[in-house]
Amino acid sequence: MEAQLRSSNVLLSRLPEREYERLAPMLEPVSARRGDAIYQPGGPIDFVEFPLTAVALIAVPMADGAVPTVAIVGHEGLVGLPALLGERRSLHGLSWCVSGSVVRIRSEDLLAAAVPFSQLVRVLGVYAEIRLGIVEQNAACSGLHEVRARCSRTLLTLSDAADADRLDFSHKSLALMLGVTRQSASLALESLRIDRKISYAAGHILILDRDGLEGTSCECYAILRSESERFFGPWRRSPSDCAARAGVAAPDQMALLPDGEDRG
Repeated sequence: MEAQLRSSNVLLSRLPEREYERLAPMLEPVSARRGDAIYQPGGPIDFVEFPLTAVALIAVPMADGAVPTVAIVGHEGLVGLPALLGERRSLHGLSWCVSGSVVRIRSEDLLAAAVPFSQLVRVLGVYAEIRLGIVEQNAACSGLHEVRARCSRTLLTLSDAADADRLDFSHKSLALMLGVTRQSASLALESLRIDRKISYAAGHILILDRDGLEGTSCECYAILRSESERFFGPWRRSPSDCAARAGVAAPDQMALLPDGEDRG
């Protein structure tokens, strides 16, 4: 069980056996449910969370109601990075966007375990650098790239984070992630469906052609994926034949729901 838990998070799996054994007694398995808050705006970061199958969304709410995504974090990373840099309160609220399992550790316990020159310090430092790169790339991406390309990139990033190609979230949620209207997000998804890159129904999106979706994404996806793998090696566990693995028949025709209807 311990080996399976450790291998389910990229950062934990990169620790030497001795360093992981020091952390293991302090790791607490918990369940995450989509929509649940991780941290409140201005609230304390009591725990650092290592997703195993859950996915967290780091977003910044704006005065006009837009909530553009800053980062998506799944089994390749951790949530609670500011605590490792000395900031014990969360500037923004964070929530889970995909339900699943998580292990967490008290922030002070992880800081105490991060002794100088340890592999843990190196892993956390590299991850902090990658996360900074994600924020920088997101800023450029949002200002320069069209919605369809950004939509493809977001679907690929969510798929990587969840290690799954069936994604359970609504058009409205995707629009909030992209910082666009729901109509714009729906048009981008419909274009990808017509091209047979994805299929979708109420509250579910299934990636059918991952290679094709990468072809429609902006360059930001490949840049950030390459940077992460440069440090941690290839870490996506699932095969790319997602429709077969999900055991779901890909419908040829799934018309868009009218924009005013709720997709879950």
